[in-house]
Amino acid sequence: MIHYVERSLVQLAARISIAMRMEKLEAVFPCSKQPQNKPRLIFSFGIKMEDEEYRALVDELLSCRFWEDKLKLIKRRVHSLADLEEIVIDAELTETESMAMLQELGPVEIAALYRRHLKGTEFEDLEQNDATRLFRDTLRALIAQQPQIERDRIRRAAEAMED
Repeated sequence: MIHYVERSLVQLAARISIAMRMEKLEAVFPCSKQPQNKPRLIFSFGIKMEDEEYRALVDELLSCRFWEDKLKLIKRRVHSLADLEEIVIDAELTETESMAMLQELGPVEIAALYRRHLKGTEFEDLEQNDATRLFRDTLRALIAQQPQIERDRIRRAAEAMED
């Protein structure tokens, strides 16, 4: 073994010297390919409210006549994105009301909803009820209204989110 190392050392030194002059050290010392570090986002939809409290809120929203009152109730009593997405569907908000509510959200929340409701769901819309379909259509419309750079950010953020 020592004899092999001594013989190889001369050849190796010559190769290193030539590679250094040519600025091609990677030809002598192969580097392993480093994995791409893809950013991962961890997003929590939050803790849902108790069922009784949720049902009472939905009933109250269904009895409200004015959108402004509904918005105030939602802002005051809904504290998680999980509840918000269900409220928008269960409280039978109109498309205009749903759009106004979704416009209150930031890009990360929109990306989370996009991932949950729109990514890869082209055929699922056929199976959904009208309220869910309306929610998805409104979410699509909201994203479509954004400038292209913002739409790309939303899609990239949705891709980076972990399940």
